Amino acid sequence: MKSFSRLTKGELCKTENTKACCDRAEHAGMLLFGAAVNRSAVRFVTENQDVLSAYAALSRRLGMEPAVYRNGDGAARYAAEIQDAVMIPRLLNELKLIDPSTGVIRYRIDPALVREDCCRRAFIKGAFLSGGTVIDPRKNYNLELVTPYLGLSREDALGCFDMAKSYPAPLTPKALESGDGVLYEAMIDGSITTSFSVRMVTLSGGSF
Repeated sequence: MKSFSRLTKGELCKTENTKACCDRAEHAGMLLFGAAVNRSAVRFVTENQDVLSAYAALSRRLGMEPAVYRNGDGAARYAAEIQDAVMIPRLLNELKLIDPSTGVIRYRIDPALVREDCCRRAFIKGAFLSGGTVIDPRKNYNLELVTPYLGLSREDALGCFDMAKSYPAPLTPKALESGDGVLYEAMIDGSITTSFSVRMVTLSGGSF
């Protein structure tokens, strides 16, 4: 039986962006939360075949053709790899993952990439597909995002969850006691009607 998280990802993989800017934001989210990246190669790894297909399709829309294969002997993991020392720097520049003054890859979210609400949602979608877990909403919406990049701060990622404009009720953010996430509560008529937490986790020494 598929988990709620896997079912959710399966449904998200069926959706496509309508704007090129959203494709770029989603791709950046997938890379920062599910890929090993350098100037000559990008290696995206996932346990979910639907997510792999979505990443490959997104890469093609951005002009890159990944080599897709099963990753590991007997492991239920899949990989998509791109090796191109010319195209990859161009891609990273489009995704605003390269510092224009130094040419160094920066594993951070550029505010310009997620300035629009549609791009912010696309980035969250990409981050969730590649590095997220969500539990059944009957237990409250609890979302965890995992990244191997220490430079990607919690403030960067959690800042994308500025949902006050798109949620039907005002959302009140509160820091989690653990200090690594935010609890959002929606208030209607003075009572808490729904809440969910977003937790950002950095893997110490994590790799792909």
